[in-house]
Amino acid sequence: MATSLQLLPRELSIACLMYCGWRDTAALEAVSASVRALTAAAVVLQFEVHGLELGSGEAARPHRRAGESWACLARIAAEAKVSSDAKCCAAGGTYEGGRVCGYTLVIADGGVCVYGGLAGAGAGAVPRELADPLARVRAVAVGEAHALAATEGGALFTSGCGRHGKLGHGGAPTATQRPRRVLGALAGKRVSGVAAGANHSVASTVDGLVFTWGMGMFGQLGHGGGGGGGVLEAGEGAAAAGGEEAPSRPRDQLVPALVRGDLEGVVVAAVDAGDVFTLAVGACGALFSWGKGRHGQLGHGDERDCFVPTRVGAPVEAVRMRSIGAGNAHTVCVSDRGEVWTCGDGRNGRLGHGDEAQRSAFERVGALAGVRAIACVAGWAHSAVRTSTGGLYVFGRNEVGQLGLGERPGAPGEDELLPKRVLAVDRVVALAAGGVHTAVVCRSHVVSFGSSNLSVALRRAHAPSELETAPEAEAEAERLRHEA
Repeated sequence: MATSLQLLPRELSIACLMYCGWRDTAALEAVSASVRALTAAAVVLQFEVHGLELGSGEAARPHRRAGESWACLARIAAEAKVSSDAKCCAAGGTYEGGRVCGYTLVIADGGVCVYGGLAGAGAGAVPRELADPLARVRAVAVGEAHALAATEGGALFTSGCGRHGKLGHGGAPTATQRPRRVLGALAGKRVSGVAAGANHSVASTVDGLVFTWGMGMFGQLGHGGGGGGGVLEAGEGAAAAGGEEAPSRPRDQLVPALVRGDLEGVVVAAVDAGDVFTLAVGACGALFSWGKGRHGQLGHGDERDCFVPTRVGAPVEAVRMRSIGAGNAHTVCVSDRGEVWTCGDGRNGRLGHGDEAQRSAFERVGALAGVRAIACVAGWAHSAVRTSTGGLYVFGRNEVGQLGLGERPGAPGEDELLPKRVLAVDRVVALAAGGVHTAVVCRSHVVSFGSSNLSVALRRAHAPSELETAPEAEAEAERLRHEA
């Protein structure tokens, strides 16, 4: 290829090099000084096309400066293109080797890139392709260590860690770096929505059906269990009184299975998954929840685990929901009237009511009564809400800057018990929350903030608070996980 480039007119060679990936650029720049000069000119042109500033002085000359290759600059330009074309995002996180590992999936121009480390797919801050390049992606979701991508044609692909069967491929659970299509009960179905819990997966179809698979111990799959009654009181499941055998816990589901319960006959419009519970909203706006209920996150007024989808009653029985967010142990919902409702674990102010009290039934967030919300997300212990004007409000835990309120890099932020506007971002079109980081798609760029390994990949993305992950912050994040 290098020889062919040298035979072409300079302008044509540069135009061809603009379409090379950064790895190809790395290989070509090592060939010779003349080819390196061509790759340098192509990178300069890439920066101009994407509106980036390459710098001045030596950085702008057609050769690399000390410690910085043109391949690295080509990678930055590629990331900027993904940022400017982004339409949707999803965020997740896990722990690898005792360190916080956050990652974000971004849909741009029908393709998906992975920022950060994704278990089973390698680590690092370089964007990586997730789905088949021939398939345009419409929806993505990420859990602690696995990812789902639904194409515009309705096909579903999964990748990452396969423990508990959460990838849906059946057989012995294994990790996969290359996404594989999920078939089984989804064969012939068109998937329109996806969600990922810590160890389970959820998919909804265009005809309103819901399928789940993966870990089912707490009823998060909704396939029944708990001795056939569908619910277990908090604390049950180990041993029953009088030495009798306790009600059985559901087993893992290695392939997708249809969810019934109160969803029978309901056309589901949206789904979301917390760590060990699941939410669904019908086209009629009715809210359904199932799974672990220890902190009241199911909204049924108690702390029972629920093994089948159950419609949420008062005070939101007559409220039409349009957006749902499932965290570690709390739930956030937005109604079609722009109201924000929360329930579950109230520690760190993640419910937005000005205190840290737990709520087993939904309560409207009064502090947001003056704004019209249209979307919401929930992290492990924080929440974020998007308004009709493109504004962003956040509340909850902020130990590692996941609220994006502009703390000093490396310094812990204060928890916010009431919603607070993030002034550093506007024109928000999509948002996602990982365990301890938040990702936001604006009209012209992607922003992430909090504790993760995203800072390298998204540094160009105007992050309002580019926090470096301090060891004490990582330790605190891990403590939070075990606490919950």
